[in-house]
Amino acid sequence: MRTRSKITIKGLNQEKILNNLSKKIKIYNFRKSDDNQSEFEVDLKNKKKTKHILEQNNIKILSIIDSGILSNVKKILTSAGILCGLILGIIVYCLQYFFVWRVEVCGIENSKEIQRFIEDNLPSKLKNNINLTDMEILVKNQFEDVSSISMAIVGQCLLVNINETLNPEEMKESPFDPLISINDGLITQINLIQGTLNCKVGDIIKKGDILVYPFVIDSQGERREVNPKAEIYADVWLSQSITHYDYYLKRERTGKKIVYSQVLLNDKIIYDNKKDVLFKEYEIEKSEEILTKNLVFPFILRKTIFYEVETFEVSKPFDEFKDEIIENTRLKTLQFLQKNEIIKKEVFSIKQGNNFNQVNYTITVNRNIGG
Repeated sequence: MRTRSKITIKGLNQEKILNNLSKKIKIYNFRKSDDNQSEFEVDLKNKKKTKHILEQNNIKILSIIDSGILSNVKKILTSAGILCGLILGIIVYCLQYFFVWRVEVCGIENSKEIQRFIEDNLPSKLKNNINLTDMEILVKNQFEDVSSISMAIVGQCLLVNINETLNPEEMKESPFDPLISINDGLITQINLIQGTLNCKVGDIIKKGDILVYPFVIDSQGERREVNPKAEIYADVWLSQSITHYDYYLKRERTGKKIVYSQVLLNDKIIYDNKKDVLFKEYEIEKSEEILTKNLVFPFILRKTIFYEVETFEVSKPFDEFKDEIIENTRLKTLQFLQKNEIIKKEVFSIKQGNNFNQVNYTITVNRNIGG
């Protein structure tokens, strides 16, 4: 059985266009169903070329159906690939469940230092080899500012919750708030005006991290509260993405409709013009209207409208729209720039999948992140 593509089209001047098409591509089993719709077959290797010629001549393609040995083999291989991928994913998930891959520390300022210490002193990544009680004792003995500590393994993450030891001076409420970051980024420049820094050039910080504490230590070693002020600049990464599908199914109304009306009095039907709906596909809209007012039992007009719809495949190959999609993703990212901000770098990447391509665009700017 030969592998072919059955194409159904709709439009004007089909005969002339198909005659010109047949001079370039061999056509099989041509059949015209009505004045504006017809179907025919071409070899699978000519499908893309045929679509291009039809679209150039403003012929609407209603559907394209592949048949034959190669098409069936493709479907089988696709199904088998999905099944193998699913099985492999389940196996990998089951295996990694027994390991700890991440350590998260919360409740203390020097969380990064404690996180590194725990990672360096874990006896193993295997959950069964980690004694949480021993690890808690080890951390508390190593860090004097740890008042109490609790650890728990959740999924593949070791969660560490710490209560910090407070000095009497630190227990006093400060009249000022710390300076925090309003963006994620890489610190490139610091101009401290007043306060105590909690970061340095080269640090990667997250939105909400403390940049400057609201106090200073004077020459006599005393802590003095101040309003933190600083200019802290960082390279900030602005990213957006757009996913494009090569083909998809679309439903549209054809313009044909059937109106079914009923007139009711006190919920009893006194008029009915019920009609048969012969559409293969349709959408329904219902409405009610009171025909008379100021009556105990008003007349109600109930309408049900059946709109004929048709489903067809829309094909938009990524390669033909690639530049446009990249530009649209760039414009989407540019919306997050601040006024008069200078772009340092622009990069994009394309992630390919089954019937889709995802364009990721990243813009790097340097901005003041102190909030």
